[in-house]
Amino acid sequence: MKAIVNADHFDTALGKLKPVASSGGTLPILSCVLMEADGAALRLTTSNLDTCLQIEIPCEKGAGSLCAPVAILAEAVKRFTGDIQIGLKGKALTLRNGGFSLSPTWLDAAEFPSRPFDAAHIAMSVFPAGNLARALSRVVGFVSEDEARYTLNGVHFRGLDGTLSVEATDGRRLLKVEVESDIECDAIVPVEAVNRLIELGGANEFSLGFTENELVAVGTSWKLASKLIEGNYPNTAQVIPGRESWNRSVIFPRAETVKALGFGEIIGKRADHTVRVTVEDGRLAFASSAPDIGETTAEVETEQRLGKDPMTFGVNAQYFLDLLKAVDGDEVTIHLIDEVSPLSYSEEGVVSLLMPLRVA
Repeated sequence: MKAIVNADHFDTALGKLKPVASSGGTLPILSCVLMEADGAALRLTTSNLDTCLQIEIPCEKGAGSLCAPVAILAEAVKRFTGDIQIGLKGKALTLRNGGFSLSPTWLDAAEFPSRPFDAAHIAMSVFPAGNLARALSRVVGFVSEDEARYTLNGVHFRGLDGTLSVEATDGRRLLKVEVESDIECDAIVPVEAVNRLIELGGANEFSLGFTENELVAVGTSWKLASKLIEGNYPNTAQVIPGRESWNRSVIFPRAETVKALGFGEIIGKRADHTVRVTVEDGRLAFASSAPDIGETTAEVETEQRLGKDPMTFGVNAQYFLDLLKAVDGDEVTIHLIDEVSPLSYSEEGVVSLLMPLRVA
């Protein structure tokens, strides 16, 4: 194998490829990056058998293929500048850059797992730069980490009638975001693949499609394939309150409320993140306390469109903060039914729920 590549291009690609590779296990090939050089292009691929990512970068005089440890290459290339000379003489692979030389062990390219990037027979839909990536970046933090509820360990994609909704829930909170798309799908995508789409899909448009058990995405210089999570996602529409059930709507400044919740977390994070919330005419009050530690209080001014009677309930402060960071606008409106029903937030194309906590 031989090729001449730019160090910055190589470093950027390896930084995106490394998280996909396996760091250990019984298959050494999965800790490697497959390098395939062909004329003016160097294709770099990593896989962990569930997710596979390929990135293409320009090169000169490219020819041949092999696999090398991605972690070692990534660490070395960060220290290189300008052009890198990649060469294979006999059984020795060498990367040269100025006075530096790296000779890592390598494996035959034939040992690398097959790459499922063929999108010729898949209905693909095009997404503008940043469109889907932004939606996914908002919902991914709401994915459950409870492996016992494995269908909640990913983001639910549902495409129907010109709209794609992406949603995530852990049973205590939910966020659903809609974008325009002609894609038709009903699939649960693992977090790892979602994170790759967020990272890769922000700069340029890309195409996305699904088979029965796999996601395939194709960008200008990259390709991604991922297995889907098997099972049925819960019907979240059944738990989203309708407007007719709202008893109170509270409008409050987002930035000030983020500060107030963060202040409450000084004590709240030592008490399961619980913060007591009191809604009264003109104010939103937060209080947290923990035995033998202390207490905090904070208030923000509000505007109320429905209801005037005081209402008190508990929330997980970190979950509330995650919600406020995921929504847009300087002001946020939440809708309340009672002290034990979900708090809801909605804007055009966005719905979120947060379950309250019982407080004494």
